[in-house]
Amino acid sequence: MPHNVFAIIWVVFKGRLFMNVEKCMRGLSEDPSCKLCGNAKESCLHVIQDCPKVKEVWNQLIPSRILDRFFTYSLENWLSTNLVNKLDVTFQDVDWLSLFGIVCWKIWKQWNRQINSRGSIGTWIRNERWAPLPVSFFKINIDGTRNLNLGSAWSTTVARDEHDNWMWGIGRSIGRCSVLQVELWVIYDGLQLAWEAKWDNVIIETDSAQAIKGVHEEFIGHFTRDLIVQIQELCNTNG
Repeated sequence: MPHNVFAIIWVVFKGRLFMNVEKCMRGLSEDPSCKLCGNAKESCLHVIQDCPKVKEVWNQLIPSRILDRFFTYSLENWLSTNLVNKLDVTFQDVDWLSLFGIVCWKIWKQWNRQINSRGSIGTWIRNERWAPLPVSFFKINIDGTRNLNLGSAWSTTVARDEHDNWMWGIGRSIGRCSVLQVELWVIYDGLQLAWEAKWDNVIIETDSAQAIKGVHEEFIGHFTRDLIVQIQELCNTNG
């Protein structure tokens, strides 16, 4: 399975896409509804599996005899069931594990593309110069961009090892938030993914001096306090 496909499956399994439901639980949003269909709560499972627009894709791949069962699992059971093909899905001569992973990745990529096509986001990933890393270190470059007219934002997270080998890259829609919140969200995303991957030696690289100052000097603002606290907790998790 390609690295980018494996990365999105792993992030989905861990429930780390941070959709509107998660944002509402953390007090960072007031609207849990899906930004595409508007008819359901925007959970990780909804976005990758049962949003009406996503169902159209799965309906073309899943045999009718098991279609109802396919949509009845919880997120973790749905992923584990398909990753070992317990439903015995066959699609032409393609290995279902590989096809399932690629489809999930394509759905996530297209979902973000459709969300952000409603307004011009601008440059998503800035060119960064990677400096040599100490032995056994990983570097995570993060970036956030925001549409000034709509207030919607997008984050990108790219990880490399000490030899400058690409490990994974993930982009996601954050929703409506301030410029500082965008930068703090991508720092949180990068740290969360690093700790989930059990990386002890991590360098986070960002171009937001305000976000760095907020994290290190315990800057507390009305709309950023909870997020900064969560970032600080992650920083202290592994010392």
